[in-house]
Order: sequence, then structure tokens, then C-alpha cells
Amino acid sequence: MDQPNAEMFYKREGCDTRDPIACLRAKTPEQLQLPRDVTDPLQFLPSVDGNFVPESVDKILLYKSSISKSIAAREFFQSLDLLTRVNNYDGVLYVIGVWPSLVGYKDINNPRITRDQLENIVFEDIIKYLLKPLDDQARHIIKHLLTNEYINWKDPDSFTSTRMSLANISNDAEFFFPATCITEAHAESTKSRTYFYEFVYTPLQHALPTPTWINGANHGDEVSMVLGKPLSNITVSTEDDKYVSRAITTMWANFAKSGNPNTPQDVTRYIHTMWPEYNLIRKQYFEISSSMADTSIKQYFQQQRMMFWSEISQ
Repeated sequence: MDQPNAEMFYKREGCDTRDPIACLRAKTPEQLQLPRDVTDPLQFLPSVDGNFVPESVDKILLYKSSISKSIAAREFFQSLDLLTRVNNYDGVLYVIGVWPSLVGYKDINNPRITRDQLENIVFEDIIKYLLKPLDDQARHIIKHLLTNEYINWKDPDSFTSTRMSLANISNDAEFFFPATCITEAHAESTKSRTYFYEFVYTPLQHALPTPTWINGANHGDEVSMVLGKPLSNITVSTEDDKYVSRAITTMWANFAKSGNPNTPQDVTRYIHTMWPEYNLIRKQYFEISSSMADTSIKQYFQQQRMMFWSEISQ
């Protein structure tokens, strides 16, 4: 039985003993709330209990398991209609909250990141904690592949290039690739409907501190739109904010009612087209912006980079 959170928590608290529960119970609340930093390996992972979660999520969803409980879990997941999404700069969450202390910059509007820092701090961290190669040879090969993929070779050493490389790899590693994996695992079934969207609208007020060089949606920027905040009197909003919020609340409400963001309420008055289902052949998704039309229907989300991640994650 896999207990990734529990085992790391025991060790972190000095309770990796024969009876870790008794050890934890003997501690004060203050002792159990040791401060964490970005290098803390304790993550918010699902607890694989062998019952409700029979195996790791990737084994269940990506056909890596043949045990009956995992098959049943996968079939249940695929029986449900799914609407999922990314923001085009979700990875900026890491640019503002993780990398500053590791890389050593303070000004998120002008992070002076060297190519050496990108390769030997950022890439190495992603390899260690996400990709987890089996040996040094594999680690070296993966680092070479990341360098080739994410360094802007037309201008490899400028701070403008390196900060965008940082945003791109944070997008892909932490948000885009996991989202596309879930989307495609769901779309393999024809028993239900799959919808995927990219939120690219830049709101008047970002949910989180956002670098001035980012033109798009930071992590969490869609939440206020989904909840209709721009339509209330509690915040200052632009007409575009209100338009996007009306559109997205309508589509989410439709999906909750019918499993289809296009119905029962008419969304064409906002998006001027119909949002197609995602399937493994056409891979169509919808781009939510302040100007939606037929051209908002896109295909093959970041296909080259997603194929790259699929290969190095094997």
C-alpha cells in the first residue's frame, strides 16, 4: 500500500518509528505545524488506500493496471461528463511563488535569470521531483532534452528569453501536461462527453501578483469570472470582464445541468459558435477570451510540447 503523504510526514516530524501514530499524538499542535518552504518534498498527493483509491491515479487512468478495482475506477471516471481547463499562464504561480527563492530573484517584473540558473536549478529541480529518472545517465539525457526544448536558441542568454522559458516549462510541467493527460484519458471512452478549454483573457484585476511581462491569465484568474464576481457591485470591472463572466458562467451552468456547455441556455449570443467536444482525432478545444467566434475553436493544444512531455515521462 502506497502512503506517500503519510510516510513523508512521519519523517518530517521525526516520527519514522515503529509506532508513528503514537509519536504524532505526543506532539503539540505547534510541533505539528513546522514551517514549510518550497523545497519541502511533502506534497498534496492522493492517499492510495487500496480501496477508495486502489492504485496511483496514473495507473488507473492511463491503462497501466489490470486489477479489478482500478478498472472499475477508470470506467466510472469515463462514464462521467468532463469539463476541464488550463489558463494560458497557470505556470506563473511558480514564477511568483516557487522559483524566486530557489533561483534567487526578488523582482517578479524583472527576474534576471541566467541560462545557467535555468538549466542547473530549474531543470534539475523538475527532473528530481517530477520526472524522477532511475539513474544519472537518464537524468543527464532528460536535462539535455529539456535544454533543447526550452532554451530560446535565437536569443538564449537574454533575460527576456529566460523568463519566458521559465514560464513555459512551469506551464507544461505543472499544468498543461497533467491537464491534457486527464483530458485524453477521459476522451478514450465514447460513453460520455469531454470538453477542454484554455482561458486566455487578461482581467482588469489578477487573482495573484502577476508580472508586467505576462499578457494573459495567471493561475486562478478564471475563478472570479466563473463565480460572476465582475457582475456584482463588490469589484471594479470592465465591460470585457462582464462579458467574459456572463459567457463562462452560462457555459459552466449549462454543463452542470446537461453535461454540455452549449445547452440548455443559448451561449451563441456570447461565443457566436458552438463549443465542440474533445476527441482523440480532432482534439478540438475552446479558447475563452474577450472576443469569441468560430476562430476560438482550436485544435491540438500545445501538441509538440505535450508530445515531448509524453515521451520523457515514460
